[in-house]
Amino acid sequence: MTEKLKTLMDRATDVEFAAVDLTAVFEGGDRAVQRRRRGLSALAGVTAVVLVAGGIALATGGGDKHGRDRVPVVTTPQVTDPTWIVGQVLHSPTQQVDLGADVRTYVQTSAGFAFLTTDGRVLGYRGGAVETLGRAWAEGSGDKDAQVRLVADPRAGLVGWVDATSPDAPEFVVHDLTTGAEQVLGQQSSNRRAVAEFFAIDDGTAYWLDGRGTVATDLASGEARVLADFQHLQWIADVRQGLRVQLVESPDGGDQGMELVDADGRALISYRDLGSPGVLSPGGTWVAAADAGTVWNVADRQAVPLVPPSGAAAREVRGYQWLDDSTLLAVVEEKDDSTDLARCTVPAGTCTPVATGLDFETLVLPGIMVG
Repeated sequence: MTEKLKTLMDRATDVEFAAVDLTAVFEGGDRAVQRRRRGLSALAGVTAVVLVAGGIALATGGGDKHGRDRVPVVTTPQVTDPTWIVGQVLHSPTQQVDLGADVRTYVQTSAGFAFLTTDGRVLGYRGGAVETLGRAWAEGSGDKDAQVRLVADPRAGLVGWVDATSPDAPEFVVHDLTTGAEQVLGQQSSNRRAVAEFFAIDDGTAYWLDGRGTVATDLASGEARVLADFQHLQWIADVRQGLRVQLVESPDGGDQGMELVDADGRALISYRDLGSPGVLSPGGTWVAAADAGTVWNVADRQAVPLVPPSGAAAREVRGYQWLDDSTLLAVVEEKDDSTDLARCTVPAGTCTPVATGLDFETLVLPGIMVG
């Protein structure tokens, strides 16, 4: 399981958690809204949610297609609750919601969720409704190996992905879950074969790879800045407050590790120290080294080790998602190969259990691609 965990963390993109009221997001979840631009049907089979005194519960409606009743919710989730997916079910510590679709990755913003399904649909919750936002690859193409990333600026409610339904001309899509507004930006260079990978969205700027190289695009003005050409490409894992976690390569193209740089590209924490894909806190004050079980203070470059929950027989503790600037969620790999999720506090580095006894092979975490 260690190698799979490392692989998934290596694919980590925008995994920052932003506060979201799950009750409001799930309310009215059965109302499918058809997307006008593409005319694609919304996700079927998403269960309705009804308000109950002091909390929420899923409407049973006679159970699902297998005759199983929906799992009731006993309390209203807190806005900073973590979430995870097992199978087709989205979990928080206090509730479960049947999504009716297999999910490869998802992101969460202050306005709700966006999901990438295994058949290439990009789905979203907006205003209490489930809708199909678009596609990452063509229907029926069977492109199960596509490494399409969902990215997000959680505080702004923006999500982004590459629409590769036309493989010769992939497009960058940025969708506002709050307003429904959408930008579609095409390739900006015709002298190279079509190439597109979306890295991150931060404070109105989108970071991606296109025919020019590694590019930062101002979404309001459309003005683009090439951070690195094709001779010096920069693969970006995360961006917050203008700080970037990016890959360092040797002169012969070998991967040396991840470093943290400022907006001007100056190294703040070297690849020799950070090493693995790093996850930045919302304020850019901390960066979690996903492969090392440590958290770095950006200001003084001091590392804090993550301490497993009391009683855990842990082999690995790896941070993957910030709840706020002092709270990090982590995967705890137990010696019996089970997986726990934990909430860790910095700068102490101490962790407490969130969910235990999970099967990592069936687990989907925000911002991390599986399958």
